[in-house]
Amino acid sequence: MQNGFNLLSTLTLLGAAQGLFLALALLNTQRGDIKAHRLLALLTFVFSLDLAEEFFYQLGFFESAPHLLQLLAPIDLLYGPLIYLYVLQLTGGNDAPDMPARYWHFLPALAAFLLLLPFFVLEGTDKLQLTEDLRKGAAIDENIPRVALIQISLSVFILGTIVQLGGYLALSIKRLMQHSTNIKNQFSDIDRINLAWLRNLLLGLAAIFLLYLGDQFFPDLFGMNVLGDLVTVMLVVLIYAMGYLGLRQPAIFSGKPESVAHYHAPQAGNIAGEEKYRRSGLDRDSSRMFLEELTRHMNASKPYLDGDLVLPQLAQQLGISPNYLSQIINEQLNLNFYDFINGYRINEAKRLMRDPDQKNINILHIALESGFNSKSAFYTAFKKATSMTPTQFRKSLQGPVV
Repeated sequence: MQNGFNLLSTLTLLGAAQGLFLALALLNTQRGDIKAHRLLALLTFVFSLDLAEEFFYQLGFFESAPHLLQLLAPIDLLYGPLIYLYVLQLTGGNDAPDMPARYWHFLPALAAFLLLLPFFVLEGTDKLQLTEDLRKGAAIDENIPRVALIQISLSVFILGTIVQLGGYLALSIKRLMQHSTNIKNQFSDIDRINLAWLRNLLLGLAAIFLLYLGDQFFPDLFGMNVLGDLVTVMLVVLIYAMGYLGLRQPAIFSGKPESVAHYHAPQAGNIAGEEKYRRSGLDRDSSRMFLEELTRHMNASKPYLDGDLVLPQLAQQLGISPNYLSQIINEQLNLNFYDFINGYRINEAKRLMRDPDQKNINILHIALESGFNSKSAFYTAFKKATSMTPTQFRKSLQGPVV
């Protein structure tokens, strides 16, 4: 065990303090999605507890108080459920289940406490020895049944933690990907609702999980606890990043935008291909007829110039159901609503940039005039469609037009 203050222990203490501060800030926030705030507060509080335990371990505290060793170990089984329920809350709209329906996710943590109970009641010196043996991967002493049982329990706990956390991370990433697909089938502007920061949070957690996994198989890499120390450092960085994003991106603290707060994630969005519309009452002839009407409406009325246009709004203008409109765009054009609308906006921007009367107008003005709500969204969509930035496209007009 390491003893005394050093750079790592100082970082660990600062991370624990920052996590506690962030948890309190989230608990005191009264705006936005309160349920999501509570879940994120619990998650950051668990982070803080783990870092605090690691800090005391680095100081050698458990050598003088071994009866407290591993007492917080069961909380490792809270990470997966809290991450998944947080993602579920942010992406589920009105379909997210109430908290009572979620309690079963926390049963493994309780089971882990019962599983480790024989270890908790050991003498302090025995706890220290067993923990050190397990960390070094020492063989199970089969001659002492009680010790063998405890070592098996600890090994089962570690394996269960790896499997559970990996499973919940996979479910969370899958849910976020479904959310991304669903909002692109409903909204024409996703800058405020794409949850990019949540994607980055999950990527950070996945990186920490991989380091944790490596630490279990190679606890003494190069004769040092390299991977374990990296897990600690990454956890500190993640907590500070969450605090930074909370200041830079108020969505973490204020919740989902109003346009998403009452949004029901379409279940059909999780089904691919023709199976998605197998039970639809819209036949192909009617679909083609509605597509012609849609094209006429887009060219004549230019509804895409409304930066906040959503699928139900356009469907109402056409006098058809949102499900039918989504089916027409998906099947007939092989596009989602977001790309369909932004295709018209990009063509409008090209038209404006080709107009000699608009040659001195800045790019932001052209973006707003074309229906985009921000310069960043315009640049991203334009480059995806043309493989050029708007500035590069405008410069290309000065030479031969291709």
